[in-house]
Amino acid sequence: MRHKWLISLLAVLILLTGLATAVQAQQGTWFAQFYNDRYLLTPIRTRQDSAINFDWGGGSPIDGINADGFSVRWTRTYTLGSGTYQVNVRADDGVRVLIDNVTYVEDFFPGSGRQHSVIFTLMGGEHVVEVEYQENTGNAYINFSLSAYVAPTAPPTNTPPPGVTPSFVPRPTLALTGPFITVATGRLNVRSLPTTSGRILTAIERFERYPIIGRSIDGQWYQIVVDNLRIVGTVVGWVSADWVFVQNAENVSVTYGFEGEPILTNYYLRTTTNVILRTAPSTASLGIGLLFGGVRLQIAGITSDAVWWLVYIEGYIGWVHRDFVQLEQDVDYGQIPTVDNFVAPTPTGN
Repeated sequence: MRHKWLISLLAVLILLTGLATAVQAQQGTWFAQFYNDRYLLTPIRTRQDSAINFDWGGGSPIDGINADGFSVRWTRTYTLGSGTYQVNVRADDGVRVLIDNVTYVEDFFPGSGRQHSVIFTLMGGEHVVEVEYQENTGNAYINFSLSAYVAPTAPPTNTPPPGVTPSFVPRPTLALTGPFITVATGRLNVRSLPTTSGRILTAIERFERYPIIGRSIDGQWYQIVVDNLRIVGTVVGWVSADWVFVQNAENVSVTYGFEGEPILTNYYLRTTTNVILRTAPSTASLGIGLLFGGVRLQIAGITSDAVWWLVYIEGYIGWVHRDFVQLEQDVDYGQIPTVDNFVAPTPTGN
């Protein structure tokens, strides 16, 4: 009996070792889903990829997928120690990077050859990484890497000769003649939307200057272009007016939001799970009805903090939270009214 028990125990250990090896192999590859649309709606093909490093040119990424107007989602589980990490991604056209459902890169729009580099910290353990890509037309490529961050080595300090008083030499900056901001704080986050709930795209440093290309309707946020040697690639994002000095910005156009009444735009959302359609942008407001996952909604407005969408569906209008919907196409936020105080009517009999 003892020998049989030992044999059984050995078999279990061998089985567990095999399972561990299989899990490790799964963590070492990307699960890729290919879509014949730009918005990750319906997967057509799947495969395993060892890395995300592709240049498809003007061709199809895989049999059965269009050469233009396609998208891909890669998913992989990493086992990482606690520390600081860096994501580098370069894509034509759009790309989005999420780690544990938190967005670190948000650039899911048509465009040519944009690059992003993001530095962040993670706790030790397993982390699910998703890379989402969209191709519009023309050439298609994507290069992605996740690695431990190595801080740059500080340059040597030059000691002035005796009798020479050292003076401050500022970092060379662009000779900006149009509207621009100068960072007035130690470090300033650049966000995806003009709100503190917007995703952090990168950070800029005190005294750095960047051109302004737009502003929010309330003038509390400025849209800037970040392009320098310290930040890889070009980032377009928003900074709070409270932490910058602004020059030559009198005639900057509004590029986010306008106050007004709800209007039926040409933009659409799709629910990603069951969600309640509400009368106001608050979970404490009355529910109008339950929307099932996969329902298409027409955008009629947005809150100024971009957390709630006002939507229209089959004669009803109401609010849904952004966490439960996904945009079907690229959105020009300047065409969507901010209607924070709009209260939708409840259906007769409610």
